[in-house]
Amino acid sequence: EAALQSFNRALEIQPDHYESLVYGGLLYQQAEDLDAAEKLWLTASEIKPNAEVESNLGVIYMQRERFADALQRFEKAAVISPKFARAHYNRGVILQKQDKLAEAAESYGAAIDADPTAAPSYLNLAIVQTKQGDRPAAIANLEQFLVVAPPEMEQARAAARKRLEALRN
Repeated sequence: EAALQSFNRALEIQPDHYESLVYGGLLYQQAEDLDAAEKLWLTASEIKPNAEVESNLGVIYMQRERFADALQRFEKAAVISPKFARAHYNRGVILQKQDKLAEAAESYGAAIDADPTAAPSYLNLAIVQTKQGDRPAAIANLEQFLVVAPPEMEQARAAARKRLEALRN
């Protein structure tokens, strides 16, 4: 609450203060005031496009099921910063939901290229490849998921082991 008041005061003094817009958006997002976060990030995006800001807007739009807007923001983030794995991953999630499997696989692959330790990208890519009938690739990506997934992802690791066993049989 006090941090939000400080950011609001800073924005009253200088409404186009970029860092206040970006960090204020994060604080509003944490406070679950997505309308306020969106407003600040849209202003920040107009001042200086930034991959993190574009991705954050994409997440808001994804939560609101505004998938076309979300895709646009994730694609903009990826253009600004091609190695921004989260933008590629989130784009893949939307495309997978839309059953655009080839495009989803491409996005997950780009996320993995950007960050080879991004465990969820391997898992989702394997799921897409299973749907596409590419068992060898799905097996390889499930195996890699198990290599890079941290211990705190044990539930997902267990599910991946079951998938792997089913694909091997």
